[in-house]
Formats: sequence, structure tokens, C-alpha cells
Amino acid sequence: MAPRVLATALLIALATLAGTAFTFMAPPPLAQTGLAGAPEAGAIPMHLAVLRAQDRFIGRVLDIAPRPATPAESEVGIALVYRLRMVTPRRDVLDIRMDARTGRFVDVRGPDLAAARRPGRRRAGDRH
Repeated sequence: MAPRVLATALLIALATLAGTAFTFMAPPPLAQTGLAGAPEAGAIPMHLAVLRAQDRFIGRVLDIAPRPATPAESEVGIALVYRLRMVTPRRDVLDIRMDARTGRFVDVRGPDLAAARRPGRRRAGDRH
């Protein structure tokens, strides 16, 4: 009788594992995951955007997320931006908007930007 119970328990465990594996095989569509604003083709990879922000400002990136362009940004041809938040050594938080296709800084806000900025780090065409 014990081998029969053991075999039944083993079959139930295998069926559960198989069902779980099939659940994770195909990811849901982006619209269902809330990532509909995920980077599109032509956007620079997020890790390069993080490196670019760290090259320009002293601090650590807290998060990065793709965002649709504001109407003002759309007027100048920007379709998608990365919104980054950085914390400086003085514990100030910078809010950075970067063109996701070109890597150009569109808007940077935060207290004492001059102290947070690394010296001599400006590319032609950047607004900040």
C-alpha cells in the first residue's frame, strides 16, 4: 500500500511541476504586464543610458523607466524618453529625462545641479 501512495504523490508532484513550467514558457503580452511603454527598436539599451547618466553626474542611479514623450518633447521629434532618478553623495535626488533614441539629456531637475555634475562632461546638442 505504501508504494501506491508514494507513486500517487510522485505523479501529483510531477503534474504540478509540469503545469508550472508551461505557465512560465510564454510571457504575457506587454499590454498585460504594464510594460506597454517598453523601449522600442532604435532605443539605446537602458544600461547604456545609466552609464551615460553616471558619466555626467556624480551619484548612483536609483531607477530607470521608459516614458512617452511630453507634448513639448514630441514637438522637437522625441518619441520616447528614459526617466532616471539618481541620488548624489549629498543625498539629493536628480530627476533626469533622456532621449531614448539618441541618449541626449532633455531635462534634468534637482537641487544644486552644479555640485552633482562631473566637470567637463557635455556633448554638443545637450540641453543640460
